[in-house]
Amino acid sequence: MKVFSNLAISLDGKIADARQPAKALGTPLDRKTMQVIRQKADIILFGAGTLRAHPVVANVKAKLSKKQSQPVNAVVTASGNLDPKWTFWGDDKVVRLVFTTDKGLSRALKGCGDRALVFSMGKEKVSFPKVFAKLKEMKFENVLVEGGGQIMSEVLGANLLQELYVTLTPWILGNESNPSLVAGEATLWKKLELLKQKRVKDEVYFHYRVKGAKRV
Repeated sequence: MKVFSNLAISLDGKIADARQPAKALGTPLDRKTMQVIRQKADIILFGAGTLRAHPVVANVKAKLSKKQSQPVNAVVTASGNLDPKWTFWGDDKVVRLVFTTDKGLSRALKGCGDRALVFSMGKEKVSFPKVFAKLKEMKFENVLVEGGGQIMSEVLGANLLQELYVTLTPWILGNESNPSLVAGEATLWKKLELLKQKRVKDEVYFHYRVKGAKRV
């Protein structure tokens, strides 16, 4: 199973403005690039915080062939705090999974109703090795991680992330409360290999391999 991520960052490593979480850092070209990368995935994984900022499905907007289907959306939430009124639940072309904890299970079930398959992956904290073992068991082959920073920290910390696509945007956000590419208190020191880079006007697109990552 291949595990890769795609995120846009400011020059100071922020992925969003906490006060305006829905405001995009990247240009229309960055969003077009995101669509190209999404077409490589059969499932897209993200945290509930990302979903709160953008409460819609992560989908491919290009016309799909009859043999293709929209990527499955997988939400990670330790608390199970999911709003049943989100637009996210309304697209019947997208299959949804929710990974939560024993503590958050009843709340998650209440939030998503019958619109997602819900799995508990730990007592109070979601175990990412268990999440990816479940994804492998379910025969997923290409997992795209779209944040946020805590999810990136967990996946990198478990040595599961194999490749990163990063768009460096021409912004400096500042403010220590703004989420960064990798959050959490763990010191990771992950060595990367640059596979490709491209500059388009003021944006720079990077593609890295994470050295020593596990093949799930």
